[in-house]
Amino acid sequence: MGIQKEKETRKHKIDKILVKSGWNILKQGGMIPSNGTFACEEYATASGPVDYALFVDGKLIGLIEAKKAGEAVYGVLTQAQRYARDIKGDFDFFEFKVPFIYSTNGDETYFQDLRFEDSRSRKILTFHTPQALLDALNRDYDSSKLWIVDNPNENACLRYYQKDAIAAIEEGILKNKQKLLLAMATGTGKTITVISLLYRMLRSGMFKRILFLVDRIELANQAIGALASFEPEPGQKFVRIYEVFCRRIPEGKEWKSFQRQS
Repeated sequence: MGIQKEKETRKHKIDKILVKSGWNILKQGGMIPSNGTFACEEYATASGPVDYALFVDGKLIGLIEAKKAGEAVYGVLTQAQRYARDIKGDFDFFEFKVPFIYSTNGDETYFQDLRFEDSRSRKILTFHTPQALLDALNRDYDSSKLWIVDNPNENACLRYYQKDAIAAIEEGILKNKQKLLLAMATGTGKTITVISLLYRMLRSGMFKRILFLVDRIELANQAIGALASFEPEPGQKFVRIYEVFCRRIPEGKEWKSFQRQS
C-alpha cells in the first residue's frame, strides 16, 4: 500500500513538478538515449534503484529520492547520498558520482550540492531547471572565492564598520553558508552596505542574478536611488555596470529599469 501511495505521489505530484521545471520524464524500462535532457525513473545503482536520475545533455548530474505525500523528507537525503556514491557517473566529488541530490514528497523538497566537502542541505521551493543545474555545474566557485579573498573591499564611500560587516558576510559565503543575517541600526547605511556586497558578489562571479526584496514602496525607491548613485568603481555607477530592474509584486504593472550603458 505504501509503495502504491509513493507511486501515486510521483505520478500526480512529482512528475508534474519536474515537467513544469523543464524536465522530460523517461519512464522505467525505457531506452536511455546517449544524449538529451531528461529525468529517468528507477535508475539502477549498486545499492538499489534511485527514483529519478537527472541527465543534462546526456550527462548524469542529479538524483531525486521520492517519498509518499506527507512523509518527512529531510532525512531522506542520506539515502540519496548513498545512491550518489553507488552509481556510475562521470564525476568524483568526495566519492560522490553526481553533484546534485534532492529529496521530496511532492510538497517539500530538499537539495544538496555535493561538490563541496562542507556542503549543507537546504529546503527549496521546487526543482531547478536543467539550465540552472548546468550553469551551477559550469560556474567556477573556486575562482569566485579567490577573487573575494584577493580583493578586499576598499571602497572610499564606505565607513569602516560597513566594510567589516561585508567582510563578515563574505567569510560566511566562503564557508558555503546558506543563511546569513546582517543587523544594523537605523541610519548606519544598511542599503549602501548591501549594494556594495551585491556588486562584489556579481563582480566575483559568485552569482549571476540577485533578488533585492523590500516590503514597502518607500524602501524600493530608496534602493533604486542608492543603486543609481553608488560608485563601486571610480567614475562608474552601479547601474552602468549591471542591469537593475524594479518590479512591484504582485500586481506586476509597474516596471522601472536602468540599462547597462556602453
